Amino acid sequence: MSSVDPLPMGTSVAKNMSRWRWPAWSSQLAGPLAAIADQGMASAASLILGIAVARTSGATGLAMYGIALTGLLMLTGLHLALVIQPLQVQVPGLSERAAAARLARLAGWHVRSGLMVVPVALVLLTGPQLLGSTWGPLAAVAVLAAWTRTGGEFLRRSAYARLDPRRGWWISLAGSLPPVAVALVTLGCSFAGSAFVLSPFAAISAWAVGGFLAVAVGRLLLKSELSSPPEPAIQTWQAHWGFGRWAMLSTVALWLTGHAFTLVAAAALGLVEAGWFHAVRTVLGLPLALLLAVDALMTPRAAAALAQGGEAAFRRVADHQAVLALVLVVPPALAMAFFPHLLLTRMFGEDFAPAVPMLRLAGAVAVAGVLDRMVALRINVRQRPAVTLAGFAVAMVVTVALLPILLPQLGASACVWLLLLNTIIMTVVPGLLLWLGRQR
Repeated sequence: MSSVDPLPMGTSVAKNMSRWRWPAWSSQLAGPLAAIADQGMASAASLILGIAVARTSGATGLAMYGIALTGLLMLTGLHLALVIQPLQVQVPGLSERAAAARLARLAGWHVRSGLMVVPVALVLLTGPQLLGSTWGPLAAVAVLAAWTRTGGEFLRRSAYARLDPRRGWWISLAGSLPPVAVALVTLGCSFAGSAFVLSPFAAISAWAVGGFLAVAVGRLLLKSELSSPPEPAIQTWQAHWGFGRWAMLSTVALWLTGHAFTLVAAAALGLVEAGWFHAVRTVLGLPLALLLAVDALMTPRAAAALAQGGEAAFRRVADHQAVLALVLVVPPALAMAFFPHLLLTRMFGEDFAPAVPMLRLAGAVAVAGVLDRMVALRINVRQRPAVTLAGFAVAMVVTVALLPILLPQLGASACVWLLLLNTIIMTVVPGLLLWLGRQR
């Protein structure tokens, strides 16, 4: 655990934890280990499910799964910007009662949002333009999966914002079980010689079911907080919109400069090359997900350190973040750089060998991501999301300018080159603006 003490709510968190009879071995998962195991489960589930789709449906099926996942990530990204990021930064500074009231209000909003999600899914399922195609059901289940996943993620991050990673671990475990189970059954059938095929629809459905389980477990573990009288709606909205409106624009820019590349590759190059690119993104997702684990653990603690101990305490937490991120990311990045053929062909099959140069380059993207998150921690804790948006704006201009030029020349590799360039831009530009702002 970090040397930063919990905020005033810390004693109450300990009391809340004592109400549960945790298994004895779960005490070993407290603190950083819980956060890493937490995000590691989610990223491992994503990786193994992608492998199962690729091995049974080929590059085309993986591309379709990736396109649906791209839409899901856009919706969950907006939720991350408007709900999760303000939650991580603001809740550690609230009193015990105010924090519980904030969580109760946000949980109620998510439940009521389902009244909009279900009709949208039905329209996508039965719309005349999509009726009879495979895209209608895929789009419908992606919307439902986004709703359930955002609910589970809200509850998971709420546990971290309460400086209680152990409850977050159990929520993540519940959400990861269905995708892992579906993937393992599929791979078992494949190795046994069965002709069973895991369709993109079934794979996205596994994420939806996992989201439902995460919500159920999260509501059980956070029952005391969620049953509190909710904060006035206008107060919650003002607090989250003030921070989240800039983060929301950044999310859209991030999606356009990264997650949307699978969709772009499918439209410009075909589903096969898009499938190759998505295989690379799936492997790259492991170190990037570990960075998210470090974020989930360190952002609330960094905010607490800055509020309680000033710059000196904050720098100690920031140093811990940098070391932890490097330790987690460098080993998989080196494996991607030096053993790309082995990784791709053993995991996804020989049909994905043409993506080897892309995976080698993706190792550099993972290392650049460490620097990006170091800058992001300083921006988020100081609640300067507009600075991040400037970096995304520059990256978006670069993407729009270079993508039409590079795609015909490099194929799907152009998407990985732009991922690397955009990561560097989104590190340097916000970092420089933050530094200039502090010099004034």
